[in-house]
Amino acid sequence: MALIENTILEKRYRIDRLLGQGGMGAIYRGYDLRLKRPVAIKENFLQSPENIRQFEEEARLLADLSHPNLPRVIDYFSFNGQQYLVMDFIEGQDLWEMVKQRNSPFSEAEALNYIQQVCEAVNYLHQRKPPIIHRDIKPQNIKITPEGKAVLVDFGIAKMGGTSELTSTGARGVTPGFSPPEQYSGRGTNLVSDIYALGATLYALLTKHKPPDSITLLIDQKQFVPPKQLNPKLSSQVSQAILHAMKPQPQERPNSVIAWLGELGLVHGISTMLMDPDLRTGVDKSLESDMMPTVRVASLVRGANVFLTRGTPVTLIAVGLGWDTKMTRSREETFDLDASAFLLDDKGKVLSNDHFVFFNHLKSPDGSVQHLGDNLTGAGEGDDEVINVDLPKVSAEVKRIAFAVTIYEAEERKQNFGMVNNAFIRIVHRANNQELARYDLGKDYSTETAMIFGEVYRYKEEWKFKAIGQGFAGGLESVVKHFGVD
Repeated sequence: MALIENTILEKRYRIDRLLGQGGMGAIYRGYDLRLKRPVAIKENFLQSPENIRQFEEEARLLADLSHPNLPRVIDYFSFNGQQYLVMDFIEGQDLWEMVKQRNSPFSEAEALNYIQQVCEAVNYLHQRKPPIIHRDIKPQNIKITPEGKAVLVDFGIAKMGGTSELTSTGARGVTPGFSPPEQYSGRGTNLVSDIYALGATLYALLTKHKPPDSITLLIDQKQFVPPKQLNPKLSSQVSQAILHAMKPQPQERPNSVIAWLGELGLVHGISTMLMDPDLRTGVDKSLESDMMPTVRVASLVRGANVFLTRGTPVTLIAVGLGWDTKMTRSREETFDLDASAFLLDDKGKVLSNDHFVFFNHLKSPDGSVQHLGDNLTGAGEGDDEVINVDLPKVSAEVKRIAFAVTIYEAEERKQNFGMVNNAFIRIVHRANNQELARYDLGKDYSTETAMIFGEVYRYKEEWKFKAIGQGFAGGLESVVKHFGVD
Protein backbone atom coordinates (compact mmCIF):
# COMPACT_ATOMS: atom_id res chain seq x y z
CA MET A 1 0.00 0.00 0.00
CA ALA A 2 1.29 3.46 -0.90
CA LEU A 3 2.58 5.73 1.83
CA ILE A 4 0.27 8.55 2.84
CA GLU A 5 1.18 12.20 2.46
CA ASN A 6 3.25 13.78 5.26
CA THR A 7 4.71 10.43 6.34
CA ILE A 8 8.21 11.12 7.70
CA LEU A 9 10.95 8.60 6.84
CA GLU A 10 14.24 8.42 8.75
CA LYS A 11 13.22 11.60 10.63
CA ARG A 12 14.33 13.42 7.48
CA TYR A 13 12.24 12.74 4.36
CA ARG A 14 8.62 13.86 4.12
CA ILE A 15 6.30 12.17 1.62
CA ASP A 16 4.52 14.88 -0.40
CA ARG A 17 2.66 12.82 -3.01
CA LEU A 18 2.63 9.59 -4.97
CA LEU A 19 4.03 10.03 -8.49
CA GLY A 20 3.59 6.48 -9.78
CA GLN A 21 3.10 2.88 -8.68
CA GLY A 22 3.56 -0.53 -10.28
CA GLY A 23 4.02 -4.16 -9.38
CA MET A 24 7.63 -3.69 -8.31
CA GLY A 25 7.39 -0.49 -6.32
CA ALA A 26 6.29 3.11 -6.08
CA ILE A 27 7.89 6.50 -6.51
CA TYR A 28 7.06 9.60 -4.49
CA ARG A 29 7.87 13.24 -4.57
CA GLY A 30 9.31 13.98 -1.15
CA TYR A 31 11.09 16.74 0.73
CA ASP A 32 14.44 16.57 2.49
CA LEU A 33 13.81 18.38 5.79
CA ARG A 34 17.53 18.63 6.51
CA LEU A 35 18.76 20.06 3.19
CA LYS A 36 15.47 21.85 2.39
CA ARG A 37 15.06 20.50 -1.13
CA PRO A 38 12.64 18.22 -3.04
CA VAL A 39 13.70 14.61 -3.58
CA ALA A 40 12.40 11.54 -5.39
CA ILE A 41 11.87 8.50 -3.18
CA LYS A 42 11.70 4.99 -4.69
CA GLU A 43 9.98 2.23 -2.70
CA ASN A 44 10.79 -1.45 -3.34
CA PHE A 45 7.82 -3.87 -3.01
CA LEU A 46 9.81 -7.07 -3.64
CA GLN A 47 10.62 -8.50 -0.23
CA SER A 48 12.23 -11.90 -0.72
CA PRO A 49 15.68 -12.23 0.91
CA GLU A 50 17.25 -12.29 -2.56
CA ASN A 51 15.40 -9.13 -3.65
CA ILE A 52 16.38 -7.32 -0.46
CA ARG A 53 20.02 -8.34 -0.86
CA GLN A 54 20.03 -7.23 -4.49
CA PHE A 55 18.39 -3.91 -3.59
CA GLU A 56 21.06 -3.14 -0.99
CA GLU A 57 23.88 -4.13 -3.35
CA GLU A 58 22.51 -2.05 -6.21
CA ALA A 59 21.77 0.92 -3.94
CA ARG A 60 25.41 1.07 -2.87
CA LEU A 61 26.51 0.87 -6.50
CA LEU A 62 24.09 3.57 -7.68
CA ALA A 63 25.15 5.86 -4.83
CA ASP A 64 28.63 6.01 -6.40
CA LEU A 65 27.34 7.27 -9.76
CA SER A 66 28.12 10.80 -10.86
CA HIS A 67 26.98 11.92 -14.31
CA PRO A 68 25.21 15.14 -15.38
CA ASN A 69 22.48 13.19 -17.21
CA LEU A 70 21.68 10.93 -14.24
CA PRO A 71 20.08 11.86 -10.92
CA ARG A 72 22.25 11.46 -7.84
CA VAL A 73 21.31 8.73 -5.38
CA ILE A 74 21.46 10.53 -2.05
CA ASP A 75 20.42 7.86 0.46
CA TYR A 76 18.97 4.38 0.91
CA PHE A 77 17.37 2.75 3.96
CA SER A 78 14.64 0.41 5.23
CA PHE A 79 11.36 1.52 6.83
CA ASN A 80 8.60 -0.78 8.11
CA GLY A 81 10.11 -3.70 6.23
CA GLN A 82 10.34 -1.85 2.89
CA GLN A 83 13.45 -0.55 1.14
CA TYR A 84 13.84 3.00 -0.17
CA LEU A 85 16.16 4.93 -2.51
CA VAL A 86 16.35 8.72 -2.25
CA MET A 87 17.42 10.57 -5.41
CA ASP A 88 17.52 14.06 -6.83
CA PHE A 89 14.08 15.23 -7.88
CA ILE A 90 14.37 16.33 -11.50
CA GLU A 91 12.12 19.22 -12.44
CA GLY A 92 10.54 19.26 -15.88
CA GLN A 93 8.41 17.15 -18.20
CA ASP A 94 9.15 13.63 -19.36
CA LEU A 95 9.48 13.01 -23.07
CA TRP A 96 6.26 11.01 -23.31
CA GLU A 97 4.30 13.97 -21.95
CA MET A 98 6.01 16.18 -24.51
CA VAL A 99 5.22 13.73 -27.33
CA LYS A 100 1.51 13.61 -26.42
CA GLN A 101 1.25 17.42 -26.25
CA ARG A 102 2.61 17.93 -29.74
CA ASN A 103 0.68 18.02 -33.00
CA SER A 104 3.64 16.54 -34.84
CA PRO A 105 6.73 14.45 -34.00
CA PHE A 106 9.96 15.96 -32.72
CA SER A 107 12.26 17.30 -35.39
CA GLU A 108 15.23 15.07 -36.10
CA ALA A 109 17.67 17.62 -34.67
CA GLU A 110 15.72 17.99 -31.43
CA ALA A 111 15.21 14.25 -30.95
CA LEU A 112 18.90 13.54 -31.58
CA ASN A 113 19.81 16.24 -29.08
CA TYR A 114 17.90 14.43 -26.34
CA ILE A 115 18.84 10.89 -27.34
CA GLN A 116 22.54 11.74 -27.46
CA GLN A 117 22.44 13.06 -23.91
CA VAL A 118 20.71 9.87 -22.78
CA CYS A 119 23.25 7.76 -24.69
CA GLU A 120 26.08 9.50 -22.85
CA ALA A 121 24.45 8.48 -19.55
CA VAL A 122 23.81 4.89 -20.70
CA ASN A 123 27.37 4.53 -21.98
CA TYR A 124 28.59 5.74 -18.57
CA LEU A 125 26.48 3.03 -16.88
CA HIS A 126 27.74 0.36 -19.28
CA GLN A 127 31.37 1.33 -18.62
CA ARG A 128 31.06 0.81 -14.86
CA LYS A 129 32.69 -2.20 -13.23
CA PRO A 130 30.52 -4.20 -13.05
CA PRO A 131 28.41 -2.72 -15.87
CA ILE A 132 24.95 -1.41 -15.01
CA ILE A 133 22.07 -2.29 -17.33
CA HIS A 134 19.25 0.22 -16.87
CA ARG A 135 16.51 -2.05 -18.33
CA ASP A 136 13.77 0.57 -18.29
CA ILE A 137 14.74 3.20 -20.87
CA LYS A 138 11.61 4.79 -22.32
CA PRO A 139 10.33 8.34 -22.91
CA GLN A 140 8.47 8.29 -19.58
CA ASN A 141 11.83 7.84 -17.79
CA ILE A 142 13.60 10.73 -19.52
CA LYS A 143 13.01 14.11 -17.92
CA ILE A 144 13.76 17.35 -19.77
CA THR A 145 14.70 20.11 -17.39
CA PRO A 146 13.70 23.77 -17.95
CA GLU A 147 17.28 24.32 -19.22
CA GLY A 148 16.84 21.65 -21.91
CA LYS A 149 18.94 18.92 -20.31
CA ALA A 150 17.82 15.28 -20.66
CA VAL A 151 18.06 13.22 -17.46
CA LEU A 152 17.55 9.45 -17.43
CA VAL A 153 15.66 8.64 -14.25
CA ASP A 154 14.16 5.60 -12.48
CA PHE A 155 16.69 2.93 -11.54
CA GLY A 156 13.91 0.72 -10.17
CA ILE A 157 14.89 -2.33 -12.23
CA ALA A 158 18.55 -1.55 -12.94
CA LYS A 159 20.71 -4.66 -13.06
CA MET A 160 24.41 -5.29 -12.61
CA GLY A 161 26.00 -7.64 -15.09
CA GLY A 162 28.28 -8.05 -18.06
CA THR A 163 27.71 -8.31 -21.78
CA SER A 164 27.01 -12.03 -21.52
CA GLU A 165 25.63 -12.32 -17.99
CA LEU A 166 22.02 -13.46 -17.78
CA THR A 167 19.62 -11.68 -15.48
CA SER A 168 17.26 -13.81 -13.44
CA THR A 169 14.21 -11.60 -13.01
CA GLY A 170 12.41 -12.51 -16.26
CA ALA A 171 9.54 -10.23 -17.19
CA ARG A 172 8.91 -8.58 -13.87
CA GLY A 173 10.06 -5.25 -15.32
CA VAL A 174 8.63 -4.90 -18.83
CA THR A 175 7.25 -1.93 -20.76
CA PRO A 176 5.49 -3.06 -23.96
CA GLY A 177 6.92 -1.30 -26.97
CA PHE A 178 10.21 -0.43 -25.28
CA SER A 179 11.44 -3.65 -23.65
CA PRO A 180 13.30 -6.15 -25.87
CA PRO A 181 12.13 -9.78 -26.23
CA GLU A 182 14.79 -11.15 -23.89
CA GLN A 183 13.33 -9.11 -21.05
CA TYR A 184 10.07 -11.04 -21.41
CA SER A 185 11.47 -14.48 -21.94
CA GLY A 186 13.69 -14.94 -18.92
CA ARG A 187 16.71 -15.58 -21.19
CA GLY A 188 18.33 -12.59 -19.56
CA THR A 189 19.15 -9.00 -20.43
CA ASN A 190 22.56 -7.58 -21.31
CA LEU A 191 24.02 -4.31 -22.55
CA VAL A 192 22.37 -4.46 -25.99
CA SER A 193 18.98 -4.71 -24.26
CA ASP A 194 19.39 -1.02 -23.40
CA ILE A 195 20.26 -0.29 -27.04
CA TYR A 196 16.91 -1.78 -28.13
CA ALA A 197 15.12 0.53 -25.68
CA LEU A 198 17.11 3.55 -26.93
CA GLY A 199 16.07 2.76 -30.50
CA ALA A 200 12.43 2.34 -29.47
CA THR A 201 12.53 5.64 -27.60
CA LEU A 202 13.89 7.47 -30.64
CA TYR A 203 11.21 5.75 -32.77
CA ALA A 204 8.49 7.21 -30.50
CA LEU A 205 9.97 10.72 -30.58
CA LEU A 206 10.32 10.81 -34.36
CA THR A 207 6.99 9.17 -35.31
CA LYS A 208 4.67 10.15 -32.44
CA HIS A 209 3.67 6.46 -32.42
CA LYS A 210 4.25 3.90 -29.70
CA PRO A 211 6.67 1.26 -31.04
CA PRO A 212 5.29 -2.22 -31.73
CA ASP A 213 5.71 -4.80 -28.98
CA SER A 214 9.02 -6.62 -29.36
CA ILE A 215 7.41 -10.05 -29.01
CA THR A 216 5.27 -9.22 -32.04
CA LEU A 217 8.44 -8.30 -33.97
CA LEU A 218 10.08 -11.53 -32.87
CA ILE A 219 7.20 -13.51 -34.38
CA ASP A 220 6.72 -11.42 -37.52
CA GLN A 221 9.23 -8.71 -38.39
CA LYS A 222 7.08 -7.71 -41.39
CA GLN A 223 4.59 -6.07 -39.02
CA PHE A 224 7.17 -3.40 -38.17
CA VAL A 225 6.37 -0.09 -39.89
CA PRO A 226 9.75 1.65 -40.47
CA PRO A 227 9.98 5.11 -38.89
CA LYS A 228 10.65 6.81 -42.23
CA GLN A 229 7.34 5.46 -43.53
CA LEU A 230 5.54 7.20 -40.64
CA ASN A 231 7.66 10.35 -40.89
CA PRO A 232 8.95 10.98 -44.43
CA LYS A 233 11.03 13.92 -43.20
CA LEU A 234 13.44 11.55 -41.47
CA SER A 235 16.86 10.94 -42.97
CA SER A 236 17.49 7.41 -44.19
CA GLN A 237 20.54 7.22 -41.93
CA VAL A 238 18.55 7.80 -38.74
CA SER A 239 15.72 5.52 -39.85
CA GLN A 240 18.15 2.67 -40.56
CA ALA A 241 19.91 3.19 -37.21
CA ILE A 242 16.57 2.82 -35.40
CA LEU A 243 15.77 -0.38 -37.31
CA HIS A 244 19.19 -1.79 -36.42
CA ALA A 245 18.79 -1.02 -32.71
CA MET A 246 15.35 -2.63 -32.63
CA LYS A 247 16.35 -5.99 -34.08
CA PRO A 248 14.53 -8.69 -32.06
CA GLN A 249 17.65 -10.86 -31.79
CA PRO A 250 20.25 -9.30 -29.43
CA GLN A 251 23.23 -10.44 -31.52
CA GLU A 252 21.89 -8.50 -34.53
CA ARG A 253 21.91 -5.10 -32.77
CA PRO A 254 24.81 -2.63 -32.52
CA ASN A 255 27.27 -4.01 -29.98
CA SER A 256 27.68 -0.77 -28.01
CA VAL A 257 26.11 2.62 -27.42
CA ILE A 258 29.13 4.26 -29.05
CA ALA A 259 28.68 2.16 -32.20
CA TRP A 260 25.01 3.14 -32.37
CA LEU A 261 25.83 6.83 -31.94
CA GLY A 262 28.10 6.49 -34.96
CA GLU A 263 25.25 5.01 -36.99
CA LEU A 264 23.12 8.02 -36.09
CA GLY A 265 25.84 10.32 -37.39
CA LEU A 266 26.71 11.50 -33.88
CA VAL A 267 30.12 11.39 -32.24
CA HIS A 268 30.49 10.28 -28.64
CA GLY A 269 31.39 13.26 -26.48
CA ILE A 270 30.15 15.97 -28.89
CA SER A 271 27.13 17.79 -27.56
CA THR A 272 24.25 18.68 -29.86
CA MET A 273 22.62 20.82 -27.21
CA LEU A 274 21.19 23.33 -29.68
CA MET A 275 17.91 21.88 -30.87
CA ASP A 276 17.53 23.60 -34.22
CA PRO A 277 20.40 24.11 -36.69
CA ASP A 278 19.09 27.60 -37.37
CA LEU A 279 19.59 28.49 -33.71
CA ARG A 280 23.28 27.67 -33.61
CA THR A 281 24.51 31.10 -32.64
CA GLY A 282 28.19 31.00 -31.84
CA VAL A 283 28.99 28.13 -34.23
CA ASP A 284 31.97 28.63 -36.48
CA LYS A 285 30.48 27.31 -39.75
CA SER A 286 33.86 27.03 -41.41
CA LEU A 287 34.89 24.37 -38.89
CA GLU A 288 31.85 22.14 -39.25
CA SER A 289 31.88 18.76 -40.99
CA ASP A 290 29.55 15.80 -41.29
CA MET A 291 31.13 14.26 -38.21
CA MET A 292 31.09 17.46 -36.15
CA PRO A 293 27.55 18.80 -35.78
CA THR A 294 28.65 21.45 -33.31
CA VAL A 295 32.20 22.74 -32.93
CA ARG A 296 31.77 26.07 -31.18
CA VAL A 297 28.92 26.79 -28.77
CA ALA A 298 28.66 30.22 -27.20
CA SER A 299 26.76 29.05 -24.12
CA LEU A 300 26.34 25.56 -22.68
CA VAL A 301 23.91 23.94 -20.28
CA ARG A 302 24.89 21.58 -17.50
CA GLY A 303 26.35 18.37 -18.89
CA ALA A 304 27.10 19.78 -22.34
CA ASN A 305 30.59 19.55 -23.82
CA VAL A 306 32.47 21.03 -26.74
CA PHE A 307 35.80 20.60 -28.51
CA LEU A 308 38.41 23.24 -27.72
CA THR A 309 41.24 22.18 -30.03
CA ARG A 310 39.67 20.48 -33.06
CA GLY A 311 39.98 22.55 -36.23
CA THR A 312 41.94 25.39 -34.66
CA PRO A 313 45.41 25.61 -33.08
CA VAL A 314 44.34 26.39 -29.50
CA THR A 315 47.17 25.76 -27.05
CA LEU A 316 46.96 28.48 -24.40
CA ILE A 317 43.63 28.97 -22.66
CA ALA A 318 42.42 31.11 -19.79
CA VAL A 319 39.73 29.71 -17.53
CA GLY A 320 37.72 32.63 -16.19
CA LEU A 321 35.44 32.11 -13.22
CA GLY A 322 33.02 34.78 -12.04
CA TRP A 323 30.20 35.45 -9.62
CA ASP A 324 28.19 38.15 -7.88
CA THR A 325 26.84 38.00 -4.34
CA LYS A 326 23.26 38.80 -3.48
CA MET A 327 22.33 41.53 -1.01
CA THR A 328 22.61 40.01 2.45
CA ARG A 329 21.47 40.96 5.92
CA SER A 330 24.38 43.34 6.28
CA ARG A 331 25.94 45.37 3.51
CA GLU A 332 29.25 44.96 5.32
CA GLU A 333 29.10 41.16 5.20
CA THR A 334 32.08 39.84 3.23
CA PHE A 335 32.03 37.00 0.75
CA ASP A 336 35.34 35.40 -0.19
CA LEU A 337 35.02 32.89 -3.02
CA ASP A 338 38.08 30.97 -4.16
CA ALA A 339 38.75 29.24 -7.48
CA SER A 340 40.93 26.16 -7.68
CA ALA A 341 42.04 23.51 -10.19
CA PHE A 342 42.56 19.77 -9.74
CA LEU A 343 44.80 17.86 -12.17
CA LEU A 344 43.30 14.36 -12.28
CA ASP A 345 44.25 10.90 -13.49
CA ASP A 346 42.00 8.49 -15.36
CA LYS A 347 40.31 7.54 -12.07
CA GLY A 348 39.34 11.13 -11.31
CA LYS A 349 41.89 11.59 -8.52
CA VAL A 350 44.76 14.09 -8.21
CA LEU A 351 48.17 12.75 -9.18
CA SER A 352 49.55 14.18 -5.92
CA ASN A 353 48.74 16.89 -3.41
CA ASP A 354 50.83 19.28 -5.53
CA HIS A 355 48.37 18.78 -8.38
CA PHE A 356 45.83 20.82 -6.43
CA VAL A 357 46.27 24.44 -7.58
CA PHE A 358 44.73 27.20 -5.44
CA PHE A 359 45.47 30.58 -3.88
CA ASN A 360 48.20 29.12 -1.62
CA HIS A 361 49.77 26.91 -4.31
CA LEU A 362 49.61 28.81 -7.59
CA LYS A 363 51.29 26.48 -10.09
CA SER A 364 51.14 22.78 -10.97
CA PRO A 365 54.36 20.70 -10.87
CA ASP A 366 54.61 20.64 -14.68
CA GLY A 367 53.97 24.38 -14.90
CA SER A 368 50.98 23.88 -17.20
CA VAL A 369 48.35 25.27 -14.82
CA GLN A 370 48.80 28.63 -13.10
CA HIS A 371 46.41 30.46 -10.79
CA LEU A 372 46.68 34.21 -11.33
CA GLY A 373 45.87 35.11 -7.74
CA ASP A 374 43.15 35.41 -5.13
CA ASN A 375 40.36 37.98 -5.38
CA LEU A 376 39.26 38.50 -1.77
CA THR A 377 36.07 40.42 -2.51
CA GLY A 378 34.79 39.41 -5.96
CA ALA A 379 34.42 43.07 -6.81
CA GLY A 380 34.37 44.30 -10.39
CA GLU A 381 32.97 43.12 -13.70
CA GLY A 382 34.00 40.07 -15.69
CA ASP A 383 36.18 37.25 -14.42
CA ASP A 384 36.74 37.29 -10.67
CA GLU A 385 39.57 34.78 -10.77
CA VAL A 386 41.52 33.33 -13.70
CA ILE A 387 43.48 30.11 -14.10
CA ASN A 388 45.75 29.81 -17.14
CA VAL A 389 46.35 26.44 -18.80
CA ASP A 390 49.11 25.63 -21.30
CA LEU A 391 47.58 22.52 -22.90
CA PRO A 392 50.74 21.10 -24.61
CA LYS A 393 52.61 21.24 -21.30
CA VAL A 394 50.03 19.22 -19.35
CA SER A 395 51.63 15.93 -18.25
CA ALA A 396 50.42 12.87 -20.13
CA GLU A 397 49.25 11.32 -16.84
CA VAL A 398 46.74 14.17 -16.41
CA LYS A 399 43.47 13.21 -18.12
CA ARG A 400 41.17 15.93 -16.72
CA ILE A 401 41.48 19.32 -15.06
CA ALA A 402 38.50 20.20 -12.89
CA PHE A 403 37.77 23.79 -11.84
CA ALA A 404 35.98 24.44 -8.55
CA VAL A 405 34.85 27.47 -6.55
CA THR A 406 34.45 27.34 -2.78
CA ILE A 407 33.18 29.84 -0.20
CA TYR A 408 35.79 30.63 2.43
CA GLU A 409 34.56 30.13 6.02
CA ALA A 410 31.08 29.44 4.67
CA GLU A 411 29.85 27.63 7.77
CA GLU A 412 31.08 30.28 10.19
CA ARG A 413 29.58 33.07 8.08
CA LYS A 414 26.39 31.11 7.29
CA GLN A 415 26.91 31.57 3.56
CA ASN A 416 26.12 29.31 0.59
CA PHE A 417 25.74 29.43 -3.18
CA GLY A 418 22.09 30.40 -2.77
CA MET A 419 23.52 33.83 -1.95
CA VAL A 420 25.53 33.92 -5.19
CA ASN A 421 24.23 35.27 -8.50
CA ASN A 422 25.51 35.09 -12.08
CA ALA A 423 28.11 32.38 -11.46
CA PHE A 424 29.90 31.29 -14.62
CA ILE A 425 32.95 29.60 -16.08
CA ARG A 426 34.31 30.46 -19.51
CA ILE A 427 37.17 29.24 -21.66
CA VAL A 428 39.12 31.90 -23.58
CA HIS A 429 41.71 31.42 -26.33
CA ARG A 430 44.55 33.57 -25.02
CA ALA A 431 46.06 34.17 -28.47
CA ASN A 432 43.11 36.26 -29.67
CA ASN A 433 40.89 36.61 -26.56
CA GLN A 434 38.13 34.60 -28.29
CA GLU A 435 35.62 33.00 -25.91
CA LEU A 436 35.46 29.33 -26.88
CA ALA A 437 32.88 28.11 -24.37
CA ARG A 438 30.84 29.46 -21.49
CA TYR A 439 28.62 27.90 -18.83
CA ASP A 440 26.30 30.05 -16.70
CA LEU A 441 25.30 27.96 -13.70
CA GLY A 442 21.88 29.56 -13.33
CA LYS A 443 20.38 27.19 -10.72
CA ASP A 444 19.78 28.41 -7.16
CA TYR A 445 22.16 26.22 -5.15
CA SER A 446 20.72 26.94 -1.73
CA THR A 447 22.76 24.54 0.43
CA GLU A 448 26.04 24.11 -1.45
CA THR A 449 29.19 25.79 -0.22
CA ALA A 450 31.45 24.37 -2.93
CA MET A 451 30.86 23.87 -6.64
CA ILE A 452 32.66 22.15 -9.49
CA PHE A 453 31.95 24.59 -12.31
CA GLY A 454 33.47 22.66 -15.21
CA GLU A 455 36.44 20.72 -16.52
CA VAL A 456 38.73 20.42 -19.52
CA TYR A 457 39.65 16.87 -20.46
CA ARG A 458 41.44 14.79 -23.06
CA TYR A 459 39.42 13.13 -25.79
CA LYS A 460 41.76 11.00 -27.92
CA GLU A 461 44.25 13.57 -29.27
CA GLU A 462 42.02 16.57 -28.54
CA TRP A 463 40.94 18.68 -25.55
CA LYS A 464 37.32 19.35 -24.67
CA PHE A 465 35.40 21.37 -22.10
CA LYS A 466 32.40 20.09 -20.13
CA ALA A 467 29.94 22.10 -18.03
CA ILE A 468 29.59 20.29 -14.68
CA GLY A 469 27.64 22.32 -12.08
CA GLN A 470 28.09 19.77 -9.27
CA GLY A 471 27.57 21.06 -5.73
CA PHE A 472 28.88 20.00 -2.32
CA ALA A 473 27.60 20.98 1.11
CA GLY A 474 30.94 20.53 2.90
CA GLY A 475 32.97 23.41 1.49
CA LEU A 476 36.56 23.04 0.32
CA GLU A 477 37.08 19.97 2.48
CA SER A 478 34.40 18.03 0.62
CA VAL A 479 35.87 18.90 -2.80
CA VAL A 480 39.46 17.98 -1.95
CA LYS A 481 38.23 14.72 -0.44
CA HIS A 482 36.21 14.04 -3.60
CA PHE A 483 39.36 14.43 -5.71
CA GLY A 484 41.64 12.47 -3.35
CA VAL A 485 43.73 15.33 -1.95
CA ASP A 486 45.32 14.33 1.35
